Amino acid sequence: PAFSSALFYAEGATGISLSGDGQIDGRGCPRAFPVVRGKKLGPRPMLMRLVDCRDITVTGLTFRNPASWGLHLVNCERVRFQAIRMESQANNINNDGIDLDGCRSVQIDGCVIQSGDDAVCLKSTGAHPCEDIEVRSCELSSHTAGFKLGTSSSGGFINIRLQDTLYRDWE
Repeated sequence: PAFSSALFYAEGATGISLSGDGQIDGRGCPRAFPVVRGKKLGPRPMLMRLVDCRDITVTGLTFRNPASWGLHLVNCERVRFQAIRMESQANNINNDGIDLDGCRSVQIDGCVIQSGDDAVCLKSTGAHPCEDIEVRSCELSSHTAGFKLGTSSSGGFINIRLQDTLYRDWE
């Protein structure tokens, strides 16, 4: 389905590691992925979507210009984002930085997320709550929300920590 389209996609995987000092550029400009007239959004891929995955580490990379959400994780456990950079503020619309939906045991540490929409967004669309999530020593900027709980929240939120994190309005 179009919602699952992503440059990097995994489902049910364990032991995912992406690291380095390189860049992953989705080239998601409006010309390549236009808004469809009469609809909110046309089909646009995310940079990364992981579903039901475990033991994930993403370190040092720069992610740029997703056509849709940047990094979307659904029902994932034991996740660590360390010193990554997300630049999704000016390339299209509805460009969240990191979306966690029903995830557990997640650390986002020392990251810079410049987003056109929500920089870090926690959701719980199904029965799984977002649980044991820590955002620490990050710099978040956004057109909308630096750190957001919801839009979907049927599963709830448990033990969420945001510390030593700076928010700047994106201009």
